[in-house]
Amino acid sequence: QEHKELSQQREQAYKSFSDIVQELRRLKQAISGAKAKQNTLRDSRNKLNNECRSLIQQAKALNEEKKKLSSKSPVGDPNKILFAIKKLEQKVETEALSFDEEKKVMRKIGDLKKRYGASEQLRLLYMQSRDLSKKIDVLRKEADSRHTQLKESLQQYKENLSQFMKLSKEASALRDQGQQLRQQLSATRKET
Repeated sequence: QEHKELSQQREQAYKSFSDIVQELRRLKQAISGAKAKQNTLRDSRNKLNNECRSLIQQAKALNEEKKKLSSKSPVGDPNKILFAIKKLEQKVETEALSFDEEKKVMRKIGDLKKRYGASEQLRLLYMQSRDLSKKIDVLRKEADSRHTQLKESLQQYKENLSQFMKLSKEASALRDQGQQLRQQLSATRKET
């Protein structure tokens, strides 16, 4: 009777041990996969951040060039000129102006358009600056996305590693229990 109970306990311990070992193998694969994913995400994030830094340096150089050109040019900021043109055109369309007033406004619009045309190089710099700014924003969003994915992957890695350590201890305890039960079984066999 005692021999049968010990045998059943030993079988149960070995079955539990086998199940835990399978789970440990699965966790080990998940940990290895997470580590590889982390390395890929980290490299990707760092590459995007480096590209972003490079574009920021280009944008700074472009802003310096804009400042120099703006200070030398009597034209001023092309965007402000364009805004003034649109505002005056809207005024002509929406307000009831006398002939002389309309003539003055139209003359002013013509002068502003000439100034705007003269600021071609400056306008190109503003457009390049705006394009760089958009590229920087896109790269930052991608880098932030990679960083978020990396943090999630690290969290999953920590959880898997914690589970792995816990199951390793359980497996070790079950193995020891199985060995004790085997020794007890062999002792009961010798007694009978």
